[in-house]
Amino acid sequence: MVSGKRESFSACARTGAGGRPLTTTAKLLSSSFASTELDKLISSQRLDLNLEKGRLRDELQAMSHNVQTIETQLHKDLNNIRTGIEANKNELIKYSIGLLVSAGAVTLGILRFLV
Repeated sequence: MVSGKRESFSACARTGAGGRPLTTTAKLLSSSFASTELDKLISSQRLDLNLEKGRLRDELQAMSHNVQTIETQLHKDLNNIRTGIEANKNELIKYSIGLLVSAGAVTLGILRFLV
């Protein structure tokens, strides 16, 4: 009876639960562990990529806002320069007309004394 128990124990030691050999069970556990670790690594990489994508999106928004602000300031400055040029042009025309009228009046005055 003792030898029967030893044979049964020996057979049980070579097989795991469910009647599979221990090497097969160990291989299944090893592959399951490797699969779990691989899934963790992939999930970690996805998380890193998503965080990087979000950071780049935020940075792009900030740059876009800066560009828009600079563009608005540039348009303001250009409009101010155009306004200044228009004002100077109008003054130049006004003084040119005044000069021509004055020169004409002086010329007519001289002609009146000569004739």
